[in-house]
Amino acid sequence: MQMRPVPYRFGFLRDHRWVPPHASDYLDSELSPRERRRVERHTADCPECRELLRSLQALIGVLGTIGDGEPQVVAAAVLASIHSRLSDNPQDSP
Repeated sequence: MQMRPVPYRFGFLRDHRWVPPHASDYLDSELSPRERRRVERHTADCPECRELLRSLQALIGVLGTIGDGEPQVVAAAVLASIHSRLSDNPQDSP
């Protein structure tokens, strides 16, 4: 496997820190075209950030199904799903 050039690796790490706090803005189309390209370029190479975007999209989809009479039930399901995902991802544990 060929090692990527140093400038690419520094850029990747910089973008890896930048993408997560901007993921919601990306999904809400609140980033500039340049920032959107930055997210798309990074997530093309980063499975962790791709999964973050996929998980946020799924969460947004679930939240969009909340009806007037059922927010507590949906909130409990969302929290259970988040807890499950965190338990399944040991690299995020302290």
